[in-house]
Amino acid sequence: MCIRDSPHNVVPLNVKFKVEEHLLVREPVTVGWWDHIGRKWSTLGVESSSFNPQTREVSCETVVFSPISLVQSKSLDIPYRSWFLTPTGLNRAMLSIEMKTHTIRVELTEHVATLLQPDLPELKAIFNKPMPPTSLAAALARSGFTINPVDADIEHVETLVAKEPLVEQQLHEDMSMLIQGYTFRGSVWNQAAGRNKCIVQAAEKPDYEIDPMTETYKGLLHMWENEAVKIGILQCDETAAIYKEKFETTHLRMENVLQPTMPDQSAANIRESSLPFQECVRHMLDATRLFSFC
Repeated sequence: MCIRDSPHNVVPLNVKFKVEEHLLVREPVTVGWWDHIGRKWSTLGVESSSFNPQTREVSCETVVFSPISLVQSKSLDIPYRSWFLTPTGLNRAMLSIEMKTHTIRVELTEHVATLLQPDLPELKAIFNKPMPPTSLAAALARSGFTINPVDADIEHVETLVAKEPLVEQQLHEDMSMLIQGYTFRGSVWNQAAGRNKCIVQAAEKPDYEIDPMTETYKGLLHMWENEAVKIGILQCDETAAIYKEKFETTHLRMENVLQPTMPDQSAANIRESSLPFQECVRHMLDATRLFSFC
């Protein structure tokens, strides 16, 4: 329904409303109205949208009389710029995800995840508070971060390929079992590998206080082949001009691929790792889906 002062003139209505304290409002501010016929939010006929951070009040002018709301794209933060996952102590690890506007840092321990960055007013209810990893991911998503994504979130992002769930989840399990002795980070070739393959960089970290040197990282190709998940060392340097898929022996688990060069201390650290800690890491990786969205 439109608002008119004559049969020919449409008069915009000035509307103001407040948004909840936990919602991070991004620029440019966009307000939409609910199109019940198209069953989607539309911005047609809504102008002059603005947000006052002090009062948390959104204002706009609209010529459409319908339910309205602040609307934000679910793909604001994807693709992620980079990420890394590293052990920082016994049954303790740090996950860092660099987004377009913020960096998320989460400490993972037995059973719980703790948000350490960013420290924003909108996140005060969850900042530095231990909680189950899936609950933390869901809370970040409610605040407007693309942290608990689904395949539909990338429909407007041409550069991303959602990974095959079986391959992605098996890789998460392998990483969680070995995180006590290794640092993991994203690979520039991960998306180029396609839907049925994931690529991760891994480096031995026998000493929690010493970060691995760049040249110690190995590219690991995790793939679905002949009705089974297999993994091998990728022989394509991160600085190569183009992606060339070449690998030698493959195994069913990452541990078997890394075993020949695994330092004794890394192996000892992995043996000391607890199942609740490994499960916490796995659940956080399942929630963030780094290989599909970076």
